[in-house]
Amino acid sequence: MIGRTKEISLLENLYASHALEIACVYGEEGIGVRTLIASFLRQKRGYFCNVRACSPLLNEAFFCNDMKGQGLTASPQETVKSLLERLFQKAEGEKIVFVVQRTEWLAAGFPSLFVEMAKLLGKPACTYRMLLLLTGKNRDSFQEPERLLPHQKFTYLPVGPLSYLEAMPVLANYAPEEKILLYGACGGQPSLLRLLRSDLSCKENVCSLLLNGNSSFADGAEAYLRMFLREPAVYQTILAAVAGGAARLQELEQRTGFSAGKLSKYLSTLVERGILARWIPATEMQIPKQHKKTLYKLENTFLLFHYLYIFPNQGILDAGGERKLFRSLRKTIQEKYCRLVFQQVCMQQFREVIQEMEAGDGPTPVGYEWESGETDKPPLMVRLGKRLGVFGISIWQKNKVDLPEILEFMERTRIYSAEESYWIVYSRKGFTNPALRFSAHQPNLRLVSLIYMK
Repeated sequence: MIGRTKEISLLENLYASHALEIACVYGEEGIGVRTLIASFLRQKRGYFCNVRACSPLLNEAFFCNDMKGQGLTASPQETVKSLLERLFQKAEGEKIVFVVQRTEWLAAGFPSLFVEMAKLLGKPACTYRMLLLLTGKNRDSFQEPERLLPHQKFTYLPVGPLSYLEAMPVLANYAPEEKILLYGACGGQPSLLRLLRSDLSCKENVCSLLLNGNSSFADGAEAYLRMFLREPAVYQTILAAVAGGAARLQELEQRTGFSAGKLSKYLSTLVERGILARWIPATEMQIPKQHKKTLYKLENTFLLFHYLYIFPNQGILDAGGERKLFRSLRKTIQEKYCRLVFQQVCMQQFREVIQEMEAGDGPTPVGYEWESGETDKPPLMVRLGKRLGVFGISIWQKNKVDLPEILEFMERTRIYSAEESYWIVYSRKGFTNPALRFSAHQPNLRLVSLIYMK
């Protein structure tokens, strides 16, 4: 398994408890929830129940069959109730993990499962050494268990894309800038990263996997939308516009031809689903009002790659022109797309630094600040605490970052009131000697080169 050390650590802590613990693990298809649980359960006693999208009668029969196959059944007359009693009886004497997968289907497909479990958990003076692991595709998947077990504590564990550092084992054979491209095009999704072939160059992987109309990637983005959204044609129009640079509502009206009212509805759905990000200036995040500077960004870099380079060129790719297309797009991919991916990778690391610093300053929202109007200046990463202001910037350019650029960045942060400031500069190509000498005498300034981000 790639990465997931934090998730495994949380599950291990729950497993170490001597009481009943309930963990809700959720994430979209292909993100690695099943792999995470399989890795966690190595050398542990676990029982699996997979809730199907079918009738309660069939699910009950499948449950009995599943338990029989896992060695729990003692007689042919076993029922859901008797099997659960046997399972919970085991948990009184030994540590057991009971995994219920696809919990979103419980209410319609297997309501008796948690009805019977609620009765067992309601018995007085019973201590079960069980970790109940529930899986689903989103946070709403657990409404039925929450309703039937109102007095139990639930721990929620979202499983998202791998961070850039977590994906390093798969990307180890590539140059730093190639890692950025491949990580971004896969969106940090383990199921896609595993398809990369280490025996192929970055270019060959891009052409044979990402731009090949017959590969697993080809229909991935549109299949993803069809899975979660009912009107893919409308959403694809919006996503293509956002990928192309339309970030404000007025710009989206012009690019899509949709009214502001219609756009607002669909944009809200995309934000709720985590497909689009709504950028609000970091200094305004805690203000409950309509924000005039709101931007919409496609932070899912897998979808971003698709709507920048695959969606507009589908005919060329279907005709087998992936290599010719890559040659024509290579420069814009390196300078535009990789800049956006690098910005997100830097924000990942910026958040890690913030977590290390927050112990004495309290949790505070982390976000972006940007200049109004059209500007090529990269947005600032900002965290303003009670005492400490932390500022970051990602610079994706062909030359090393020089001292004047660092001083300009630091000057941009002077408008924010903070007792103490800390600055982090992330660079694609590294730093000049004057910049490095200046940094050596600035304890509150950190310079980070892409080549060392591993």
